[in-house]
Amino acid sequence: MNQRLWWWVGRGLAALLFALGLQAVGARAATITVTTTSDEFGSGVGCSLREAVKTANANADFGSCAHSGGFGVDLILVPPGIYELGLAGIDEDLDATADLDILGNVTISATGSTPTIRGDSGGYSGRLVHVHSPAVAKIKNVTLGIASVPGAGGGLRAG
Repeated sequence: MNQRLWWWVGRGLAALLFALGLQAVGARAATITVTTTSDEFGSGVGCSLREAVKTANANADFGSCAHSGGFGVDLILVPPGIYELGLAGIDEDLDATADLDILGNVTISATGSTPTIRGDSGGYSGRLVHVHSPAVAKIKNVTLGIASVPGAGGGLRAG
């Protein structure tokens, strides 16, 4: 083989290895662990469920939650407990109040006995989870409890 052919073979192999390396790095998504049952948004000392959802949506740290991975389907780990949503508001789509707005692909999973997300405290009016299109959310071993909302979607709204 001549020198020019080896040069092209080498460049092609280098490009292939580079692309495979980027794919492997990009395949690692974050694991975000909830550390408080309080309903917080950018304040407090723990990582709340609301802040964990915001962290996954933004692919960046938020509040006391750390986004430790790259891109892909993030995993939010929820310990046992009652997660009472209490930041009142309806149809706000930035996670700051009312429901948990899921904007990207995520899995929300229990770490032990089944945790419960609910929104029936005094003064709260809103659904629990809103999965915005085209996001896909898997909610595993987590109970969606009581919610109250005028309009579409009580505990869970997709679309």
